[in-house]
Amino acid sequence: MLTTAILPSVSVLITNYNGKSYLQECLRSVTALEYPRIEVVVVDNGSTDGSVSMVAAEFPNVKVVASDSNLGYAGGNNLGLRFACGEYILFLNNDATVERETVTKLIEAAAEEERIGVLGCKIYFGEGLTLQHAGGILFPWGVSRLVGCGERDTGQFDEMRDVDWVSGAALMVKRDVVDSVGPLETYFGLYKEDIDLCFRAHKADFRVVYVSAAVVHHRGSIATDTLLDAPGKYYWRQRSRIAFAIKNFGTSGCLVWLVWEMWNLAFRIISAIYRSDGRWLSALLRAYYWNVVNIRGTMGLRPKALGGRKRGKLVREPSHPADRLFSGCEESELVPRVTGVRAQTHKRNMSLHEENLSPTWGTRIQAGKRD
Repeated sequence: MLTTAILPSVSVLITNYNGKSYLQECLRSVTALEYPRIEVVVVDNGSTDGSVSMVAAEFPNVKVVASDSNLGYAGGNNLGLRFACGEYILFLNNDATVERETVTKLIEAAAEEERIGVLGCKIYFGEGLTLQHAGGILFPWGVSRLVGCGERDTGQFDEMRDVDWVSGAALMVKRDVVDSVGPLETYFGLYKEDIDLCFRAHKADFRVVYVSAAVVHHRGSIATDTLLDAPGKYYWRQRSRIAFAIKNFGTSGCLVWLVWEMWNLAFRIISAIYRSDGRWLSALLRAYYWNVVNIRGTMGLRPKALGGRKRGKLVREPSHPADRLFSGCEESELVPRVTGVRAQTHKRNMSLHEENLSPTWGTRIQAGKRD
């Protein structure tokens, strides 16, 4: 058990886009956390539903960073990193709630070994006991899977263990990891940002662990469900999966991926003929098209050890409804340049136990700078 005197500081970072009611519930759970050294940062991605005013009125100790445009999950969280002061960052979806001991359990797990750099939670669907996430598996061909998803929790995943990746719905990362491997990748646009961060952490010799004692309840896909049907989500998953493989895999990994890709395409062609439903095949072909058109930009993201070179320009494809989810994420920079950003704090920006935090916490932010 850690003593209060040596507890590391934690920033809970929440991105929000027109999720006022979910954000309200999320913040109620976060401000009830038992962990004493916490600040809460909300990045609002240009909401029009009164989210910012709600936070100001009901949660005066929360720091709000307001963007004039929707930067998406990765872009919003990267913006929030500029204002977060914690030694650990907990990326938390606005439609998730945490149990009182969640952060405490994560920090206790992180303290077990210095190389532990990324930590994930046991995540349930809603308030029940149906598991959404108990760690993640990344197969050699780039396909990922949530461990335990859809299973009823009977204690089968109650041990802390190393995993390939953990869900970005509730992901804690050590500040040292971000400094070493960089922030979240904005290039994908939608999906795979959490897997990509974990992949880079593994490459840098950090451990990625699942902490079963840290419990989160997550509604899931609130933003995407309003704009995307099932084939639409499939398109974005395939597009990001392919880009992730091209960006990160070496020669042998790419060969394995290409073999699987040919099988995947053949399966979708046969399925479209058999079911007389070409939506999934169409989505996959569109994902291929985007990656072919943007191959230079993707190759430019590859690490130098894999032959990386200058990043290419991201080419826009024909308009798609999901573009409205992340209108500010066309830039391929890891930390996007943002115009029209305003940050505000209400009272002091600490949620709990101010006396345990360093003097730099609670400083007022104006125009993207700490005073």
